[in-house]
Amino acid sequence: MILDLINYSLDQPVIDFDIEKVDQKLIKINQEENKFIICINEIRSSGKGRKNPFEKRIQISPRLKRLLIENEADDYKPVLLGYDKETNTFTFWKFDIYIETNTMQSFYTRSQNLKKAQSEGCDIYFFRRRQAFNRGIVNERNQAVSINAFLFPLVIKNYNQIFNRNILEIFNEKIRSWNKPYTRDELILCLDLYFKKYPISRNSPEILEISNFCCRNSDLKGFVPRKKFYHDDIAKNFRNFNGISRKLENIDSGLRDDLSTKHLAIKDTIKKGVVPDKRAIKILKENYIIKSKILDKNKLSEDAKLIKDKIISNDINFFVGNSNYVKVSKERTKNKIQHQDEPNILLKFDLNHSYTDRTLNLDKISDPIEKHNALNRATKLHEEVLMKLAKKCESKGLPTWKSIHIDLYTEYQNRGKLFEVKTFDKSNLDQQIRHGIIQLKEYYFRYAMYNEEILKSTDLFLLLNDNPEGVIKSFQIRFLKDQNITLCWVQNNKIVTFKKDKWSNTRPAIKWLL
Repeated sequence: MILDLINYSLDQPVIDFDIEKVDQKLIKINQEENKFIICINEIRSSGKGRKNPFEKRIQISPRLKRLLIENEADDYKPVLLGYDKETNTFTFWKFDIYIETNTMQSFYTRSQNLKKAQSEGCDIYFFRRRQAFNRGIVNERNQAVSINAFLFPLVIKNYNQIFNRNILEIFNEKIRSWNKPYTRDELILCLDLYFKKYPISRNSPEILEISNFCCRNSDLKGFVPRKKFYHDDIAKNFRNFNGISRKLENIDSGLRDDLSTKHLAIKDTIKKGVVPDKRAIKILKENYIIKSKILDKNKLSEDAKLIKDKIISNDINFFVGNSNYVKVSKERTKNKIQHQDEPNILLKFDLNHSYTDRTLNLDKISDPIEKHNALNRATKLHEEVLMKLAKKCESKGLPTWKSIHIDLYTEYQNRGKLFEVKTFDKSNLDQQIRHGIIQLKEYYFRYAMYNEEILKSTDLFLLLNDNPEGVIKSFQIRFLKDQNITLCWVQNNKIVTFKKDKWSNTRPAIKWLL
């Protein structure tokens, strides 16, 4: 676990490094001109009978200390590192002349300091050095510097400053600056979306989905509250739809700027003044471009899917490692891994956004039904109907969510309510109803039965922009009822349905919304 954490955290800033495992508790890291020999331990309780019950420690054997000293002669800097699983923090102790080479030696920290490092990124514990078996006290004080485990590369880069007494003041700013650039995982998600959908509207569900994955990625790393880990302007608008859209533009500019990848850029999308993202292009060239300058889109898509799976798992071990995730949480918000081509998550519906024209790249959509649905969702009328529904739910005090597939989902009295919005005219009502039925049935199975992202006890609603009574056929009404789908529409800013008659008894199905 510790080695996985170190490897993952070093990989995220897109920096070059080498890790060599010396033995079970020793690793070597070469990063540019820095060379480290690191002794890794799990932090444990100091045991019963100690004066300070909150004190924790690691212990280093004489053998390990001698190996550290031997490698120091080869210009490797010795590092003592302890990992606390409960807080997901690393603690560093200074390896200096006071190290006792012939005895088992303890290095201390406290629970309070680990928890503070977890919530704020960094903290220090000062303690007096103790001789072997605690016989007497050495007056020299030692320093235990604890830091969020995902900030390990920042410590390595600034190791000469880590035992400075002003470390907290120094590192608080360094942490915010360090977290400013997009991480490797975030860039892979953006690259995958770029080659699937770009150019794409800022308000599109796909943009919002990537934004949500980035936020959940940050939360899983413990970068909460964000103002402690990011500059104020970034924390306030962290990886929002504007930021993700700009990043796609940066990627597009980077492809055009790099001669070896220029052929991969999307045509006719040039925007002046956009800064190329060289780090994204570096990831692309080193991992996804194969011989003859061909982009391996399948591998890129698979890696993006795995990143999404790891984020959804909410499990640190799976998140940083390569092992399969088997634990299933009982909470819907921490559901099992979604074994599908494109894992999707529910996003909070934005009631404040206004409609903007969407640029659709239909060449990237091979399925004719999906292409039709994409066109339908991109219209202003569709957006207006959806917004009226969302605001109606809000007026009733109900939550509202959406996803890359789902138009709107809410819950009322422990039952889910799943809506698909369709706009129609006399020429296409039959087609719209067919598509709506197929989508509702698929999304219900996919989100409720398969992924358990929404409640299994969920009612299905097909919402139209206008009254269909003069156009719809009687067998269609009967079929919708047979499929337990309520057909309803917007009328004078209200959601209404058929009056009770020989075919339909659907009014009670939307009584909760009236």
